[in-house]
Amino acid sequence: MARLADADPPLRLDSHPTTRQLVVEPSPLNDTAYKHREDLIDALLCAWTAALWHRHGTDRCQVLGPPHAGTPEPAATIIAPARPEQRQ
Repeated sequence: MARLADADPPLRLDSHPTTRQLVVEPSPLNDTAYKHREDLIDALLCAWTAALWHRHGTDRCQVLGPPHAGTPEPAATIIAPARPEQRQ
């Protein structure tokens, strides 16, 4: 995730005290604390993916999911970053 600091759009984990902790502190051993950390990481990646989709759309993302009713296009159930050669 640290490499996303130079991405477009950037994900700068050092921009907030809570996200900075994800970088500087080791993963906790306690199940509840570990799950909380995992949820924060999931939220960060979801927010970054939304920003990527907003900025680049289908140029840099692929829509995954079952076909949308009445069309061959997939319903937007998952938006995933993808290089051009990865998109279907």
